[in-house]
Amino acid sequence: MKFFSRIYIVLLVVFLAVIGCTRSHRLADEAVTTQAQGRFDIEQHSFHYSDEYGGWDFVVSYLINDGIPKKLLHKVYGSGQVVPPFDFVPFKLRPQETHGMYAGFRTAAMRAQYEACYTQYQPIFNAAARRFEVSPRLLTAILFIESRCGKLTGNNLVVNRLSRIVATGDPNNLKKNLAQFQRDDASVKERDAVERGQYLFDTFYPQLLALFQEHLKGHLNLFELKGSIAGAFGWTQFLPKTYQDFGFDGNGNGSITLHEAADAIYSTARFFHDHGWSNSLSRKEKRHVIWQYNRSDPYIETVLFYMGEV
Repeated sequence: MKFFSRIYIVLLVVFLAVIGCTRSHRLADEAVTTQAQGRFDIEQHSFHYSDEYGGWDFVVSYLINDGIPKKLLHKVYGSGQVVPPFDFVPFKLRPQETHGMYAGFRTAAMRAQYEACYTQYQPIFNAAARRFEVSPRLLTAILFIESRCGKLTGNNLVVNRLSRIVATGDPNNLKKNLAQFQRDDASVKERDAVERGQYLFDTFYPQLLALFQEHLKGHLNLFELKGSIAGAFGWTQFLPKTYQDFGFDGNGNGSITLHEAADAIYSTARFFHDHGWSNSLSRKEKRHVIWQYNRSDPYIETVLFYMGEV
């Protein structure tokens, strides 16, 4: 009996999508094992590109399969004016945040900025905290760490950054990364590169799809929306799917804009409420909820530091 690796499933689904089949792209429920005999060889697989979409055929095929209009995709990928033509996307096998990345937040100057943010927006923090039964200090800490309360939200075109991360799963891109990894460390296996590329694809493709969906609804303008190098945006540094799931109209004006204080604060409060936050939770339980926002121990410790719980 043969089992297929995830990357083979990716290629199969792409092929079916291109010829018009409506098979789902969602890979998390597919088989994950390699062939029972022999090893999977990504050199045996390749993806062919066209000028029609600037070489982004791998990404575009999934979006077409999920109902995104070809006309919009041509504007985004085919012109070269919005998203540059596809090129090699390097990635790391095992990235990890360090405590040093957050050391600067513990200075007296940064603490003063945090307090200034809380003071300036205290009525909104308190109102959102009451509405969603969370801590106003938690909300302040999150938004201060993420964007200095809206002062640093990023200047990268979100659709470009998300497209690049999704394209790490492209078989040709995997081959190039694998070659680089093995030049640096001969012990790196094909499976290491494939699994990392698959994880990035599985994690970020839903974000890219949500961006297109929200653009079509008139909620986000993907031609203008800017954010971090990871495709997160606004005060909250939400990814598009998080915006889609937890965005909240805090000022009641009929739209949700995470670059505005009220919407950002209420959306953050809703996120934590819906993930089970309670002010009576133990420290361990609070850590678990904050982990859902950013899966980094140094980040969590910094949030708790500002909340006075370290």
